[in-house]
Amino acid sequence: MNRTYSLRRRLIVWISIPILTATLFAVVASYFFTRHEIEEVYDAQLVHSAKVLLQLTQHEILEDEDFDLGLENKDLQHRYERNLGFRIWVGRELITQSSNTLDLGVF
Repeated sequence: MNRTYSLRRRLIVWISIPILTATLFAVVASYFFTRHEIEEVYDAQLVHSAKVLLQLTQHEILEDEDFDLGLENKDLQHRYERNLGFRIWVGRELITQSSNTLDLGVF
């Protein structure tokens, strides 16, 4: 049996494969780049929150040796907030921490 070759079919196959490969590569690369940038923004937000917390409490920490922020209001918590906590250190001394970090111990 004689096979007839179509120039149109060959061009579509030979052009489609590199285009699909490049598109797949671009999608994968953009996924990893976007994921990295989201993590960077999240880390920057946590650093900013820690700096604000330190600025708000630094005066009280330096004045009072038995500094305590008191109990947190559980009614005001966001559902993801239980995954976040904070600790305030001065040098190597732990000054205070949130209640959800108590079970982690002091490093």
